Amino acid sequence: AKAPAKAKAPAKAKAEGGAKAAAKPKAAAPVAFAAVDDAAVDAAGAGSKPKGLAGPKAGKADDLKLIEGIGPVLEKVCHDNGVYHFDQIAAWGPAEVAWMNGNMPRFKGRVSRDKWVAQARLILEVGIEEFLERAKTNNY
Repeated sequence: AKAPAKAKAPAKAKAEGGAKAAAKPKAAAPVAFAAVDDAAVDAAGAGSKPKGLAGPKAGKADDLKLIEGIGPVLEKVCHDNGVYHFDQIAAWGPAEVAWMNGNMPRFKGRVSRDKWVAQARLILEVGIEEFLERAKTNNY
């Protein structure tokens, strides 16, 4: 699943990035992510459900599978909860992370373990192309 995503990423980054991507600095500082109490990870219903959308903006969802730890099943879980875009995940605080951690069947705690919030923030900060380079060494 990773190889096709990498092949598509430069075109997507080019289409989305435009002049904005060129203006961004090459060396960005690591992005902090929300810490979650391990007890909250196992408690279904802990925290606050992230604010969802009725559908993707402009009718097109981001490829959430670019975030390490999100495959087709977890992308569907996100979509089922109204989460379609990197900026939605990047905006999660500890309460939203705790809710998602506790309400994913078979994947409890995945949001924290795989640092979804940090990865989403980095994608927004440096663009998909640079994110994919950093992801090779888990530099996020």
